[in-house]
Amino acid sequence: MKNRWPFISALLALCLLALAVGPGQAQGPGPQGDAGVQAALGTAFTYQGQLKQGGNPVNAHCDFQFSLWNAESDGMQVGATQTKTNVEVNDGLFTVQLDFGSSAFTGDARWLAVAVRCPAGSGSYTNLSPRQALTAAPYALSLRPGAVVSGGSTTLILSGGNVGLDAGGIFYGVRGWSASPSGWGVYGLSSSSNGRGMVGVAGASSGPTHGVYGQSDSTEGYGVYGYATAASGTTYGVYGESISPGGVGVYGRNTSSGSGVTGSSSTGDGVRGQSSGANKSGVYGVNTHSDGFGVYGRNTGSGTGVTGASSTGNGVRGESSGADKSGVFGVSAHPDGYGVYGRNTARGSGGYLGGIYGVHGYVPTLSEYAGFFEGKVWVRGDLSVGGAKLLSYSE
Repeated sequence: MKNRWPFISALLALCLLALAVGPGQAQGPGPQGDAGVQAALGTAFTYQGQLKQGGNPVNAHCDFQFSLWNAESDGMQVGATQTKTNVEVNDGLFTVQLDFGSSAFTGDARWLAVAVRCPAGSGSYTNLSPRQALTAAPYALSLRPGAVVSGGSTTLILSGGNVGLDAGGIFYGVRGWSASPSGWGVYGLSSSSNGRGMVGVAGASSGPTHGVYGQSDSTEGYGVYGYATAASGTTYGVYGESISPGGVGVYGRNTSSGSGVTGSSSTGDGVRGQSSGANKSGVYGVNTHSDGFGVYGRNTGSGTGVTGASSTGNGVRGESSGADKSGVFGVSAHPDGYGVYGRNTARGSGGYLGGIYGVHGYVPTLSEYAGFFEGKVWVRGDLSVGGAKLLSYSE
């Protein structure tokens, strides 16, 4: 071809809304206006150009060769050459589908070299000049399901539906990784007063699903770590909520000898539970081992292992249905300690017969025993039975 071939190129925009959805997956409700997508988008993209010969638009069937380069001139070729034969060119315009594979677009600049011969099947190819710089649209392929986006010390792996399978055979909706000791694999930030830095949703109606799942392999790490920086207000480092009657707002599990949930505070409550339901517990513990504890509290200083408080109900309530078992069981290994200690700081008269009780024992009928003592009993104060004083005490 002796005539000069002016060449104008353009990239058609890609529809990216469907990139994160796997093949054949039924989709749950999304933002208003979203369309359900049934198949994952591949790595091909649409390319359109305008071809002229002698200043006039070409009308013919032509053959094209497309190659990808890392420089505007010279440089190294990226991927294999794409040959498109018998392409219809109408009024100079043509459209082709190009696919250089998943590794072609990694964040570096790319240029497209084009060679053409018209009519199709005739002679040799003529290289068009200059190479065409690729704009941002094809780089959306780096965000397709299963792609890996890397920069600095951070790697982000995106997947959707049934794509994004890693070497371990596990699928990820979003997977983040950071090699920096002080970095984040995934970081979410919201400036809205009602926003969320990150939301995790498990849409499955059954099975052991997780809205957010955290794992740490470090001996001093955290599977999930939450931090609230506000100095006032009702803030939460980690907040969990469940609307199921049998669900759990926050659940901790340890399959070894450690703790399922551990709370720590330098000036406040290590773990605090609150409930407004009838016959429900602010904190509820269950242990199925014969030598285990449903709730265990320990204080290594001079404080209290477990403290309960209530303005209208029971500060601490224990219940047992086992034979020879206790609703509340207390043990003290100190010679001046108490297995169970009850104290009432009220003053004046109250209770039954005007009494105030540090410890109250109750049984439904008078033929049963409200209290049972194995060993000596020492009473510091008056002793009454049935309202009648048997013994008087004086210091």
